[in-house]
Amino acid sequence: MQVSGARGTAQGSWSAVAALACGCALALALPALVAPPEGREAGCARWVVADRDGAALVLLDDDLMLAGRLPVPWPTHARARPAGGFWVVSATQGHPRAGQRLRLLGAPGQEPAELELPPAIDLEIDALGRALLLVRAPAGATLVLKASPGVIEERFEVGCDARSLAPGGSQLGVAAGREGLLVLDEAGHGRRRAPSGATSSVLDAAALGEGAWVVLERGDSLGSERVLVLDEDLRVTHQTSCPGAERLAVGPGPSGAVWVIESAGRWVRRIHPRPRQGPELVHLPALGASAAQVDSRGGLVLAAPGAILRVSLEGEAEAGQGGFVRLTDIAAVTPP
Repeated sequence: MQVSGARGTAQGSWSAVAALACGCALALALPALVAPPEGREAGCARWVVADRDGAALVLLDDDLMLAGRLPVPWPTHARARPAGGFWVVSATQGHPRAGQRLRLLGAPGQEPAELELPPAIDLEIDALGRALLLVRAPAGATLVLKASPGVIEERFEVGCDARSLAPGGSQLGVAAGREGLLVLDEAGHGRRRAPSGATSSVLDAAALGEGAWVVLERGDSLGSERVLVLDEDLRVTHQTSCPGAERLAVGPGPSGAVWVIESAGRWVRRIHPRPRQGPELVHLPALGASAAQVDSRGGLVLAAPGAILRVSLEGEAEAGQGGFVRLTDIAAVTPP
């Protein structure tokens, strides 16, 4: 993987920005979820989105057309299991701080199961299909929980400032804020890479194949954000400046696309691969991305509060869907 260390961001072309503006406006203007046109059946579900205020998990096909719907009260996080079914975190009493539940829904051969949770920060799944949860304990510490249906199997404390989880095969990365990047093995034993500066913090992280990592780090002030690529020994091999970035979206495998999302969700920037054509930085008019995932072609599927939009690897708007109430998460669904 080659990540440039050159400072600065390239401005998207006016044609690309205009195309995205039209796509966003179209998606946001749709009054209800759009099903496939008459005569065309819905494709297999490829995406699941958590519509918190719409009280549902919504399944979408590869064209972002409606492929199904599962009623769930106040879903805040969702992940699709490779073997089928969905792990869902939902808020009780309509507010995340009032307590949350972990649910397993739609899993073949398994009854729906629930667990009470402390407030959840992040949800992922491991290679065995178990739920990986980052939660905030009452005393202020953050914990990683590994859960099977109805059972918390393991728990590890990971400091007080953890932000997100990054599954990486047999390892689990934790973006631990001012404590840096933690890399845990299956027994919860880990290594730590401290932030680069005394007041720096790791905002987000993702696995880059087996053993390598990509990290979004903020320096001593806003505007000092940068993306670091780390080898299996947690040494920096590449870096690039990304002022204003807050989150990462990384495709699978060591050659996966790497995108960053601005703190308010107003723009996205492709870090890898560097664009041969089209813009590197793409503005998102009237959108405000709340979650994002890289698709199989290296593009980005973005969930905004009321709409979803796909941006191609070249930075062009490809498809959109509106009619949601308040989207809070998005995840890819493994094809059957």
